Amino acid sequence: MIETKFYIYFHINPLKNEVFYVGRGYGSRSHRKTNRNKYWHNTVNKYGYIIDIIESGLTSDEANEREIFYIKKIGRKNLVNMTDGGEGSVGRDPWNKGIKTGDICNNKGRRRSEATKELQRQIKLGNKLTPEHIEKLRLKAIGNKSNTGLKDSDETKLRKSISATKAWKKRNNI
Repeated sequence: MIETKFYIYFHINPLKNEVFYVGRGYGSRSHRKTNRNKYWHNTVNKYGYIIDIIESGLTSDEANEREIFYIKKIGRKNLVNMTDGGEGSVGRDPWNKGIKTGDICNNKGRRRSEATKELQRQIKLGNKLTPEHIEKLRLKAIGNKSNTGLKDSDETKLRKSISATKAWKKRNNI
């Protein structure tokens, strides 16, 4: 069964009575102020906005098509939309339960030393790193040769070149 829970909405500048944003969504998306671009926020902070749901009961594909249609009809130069429409992460909640509760797989059960906790606290406070800590990070990076001034050997350069050439040929069907 195809879900028809999507809708198309306009955000309208109440002073100019003009559409400044075209969106697609479901649930309370048209009312949310999160995940909006800076131009949208600037317009809303200056003028406020009116929400007008113009079509509802659409499938995801229909909503994508209608969003593209309205953005094209109104014209991107008159809108704060960053794209021509039809994109997005349908059904993805970036603030899912795992993130809200801090129960993220990579950090679950991870213990940090008191020194690490103190260092993170100092960084968050805006304090600069000590020269000793900078040196420790530099030495740690030697393993991946980043920012250390170490150069690849001629043999390694040749292997990387051959590998890159093979990958290029494969991508270009040669």
